[in-house]
Amino acid sequence: MAAKALSRDPYASLAYNPHSLSRRWGLFFSTHLIAGLPASLPVNHQTQALRHRMVQNIHADLKESDILQILVRTTWHGGLPAFTPPECAPIILKDGISKIDDLAAETGIDVLTLSILSDVPLHRPRNLELEDLVAQWRWLRLVWSHFSAPTGILPINGYHLPADPEAIHAHERDMLTHIIGQIGQFRHNIALAELRKLFQILKKSPANRQNPLQLCFLELLRLFCPYIGHELLYRYGAIKSPDQTES
Repeated sequence: MAAKALSRDPYASLAYNPHSLSRRWGLFFSTHLIAGLPASLPVNHQTQALRHRMVQNIHADLKESDILQILVRTTWHGGLPAFTPPECAPIILKDGISKIDDLAAETGIDVLTLSILSDVPLHRPRNLELEDLVAQWRWLRLVWSHFSAPTGILPINGYHLPADPEAIHAHERDMLTHIIGQIGQFRHNIALAELRKLFQILKKSPANRQNPLQLCFLELLRLFCPYIGHELLYRYGAIKSPDQTES
């Protein structure tokens, strides 16, 4: 199964609206990320802790992804090599942004995660501006517009990547494993840049539930953007229901 449904709450899929920057994309998840941050410490320490927690969640989800682990096992027979995570530098909040929890409440964790982990490696400070948030929001709108209404037969029990990765062309499979490898090495900025390149290829073909490369892209997207990622996997029939509620 592409992702595990953790919540038993009803999910209002038809009410999902990704077209407003103020919409709470992934806010359900942001409570887990924001809770327990060292509020008594300076903002820099809080943002370092948040950046570290984001990375931990991504790596934990990668290990639990049945779809991506097929590619891992066929590429790295002993599993992904173990790398020591770098010390996360702080996030420098600009443009009048004062609190990270306020920012999560306004943009949600999907846009926030992309903005924080893009462009620079973890060991370098991330200068976070409103321009960065808007750019990531616009990209997610493009992703949503392309994949939100896929064609093809809706699977009854979920759609799995074929056990034989040869079902995906070698060049495309190499792109997927390269992204996974970059995540494994904590080079999330490079992984996200490659994910964008992969989307440029995928958007040339219609969204189709029977396309395993599209499914892998959405599963990779889910690591960084759990809210929109789960919703799109839900529409592809890869999971029975997303594991978060609308509010």
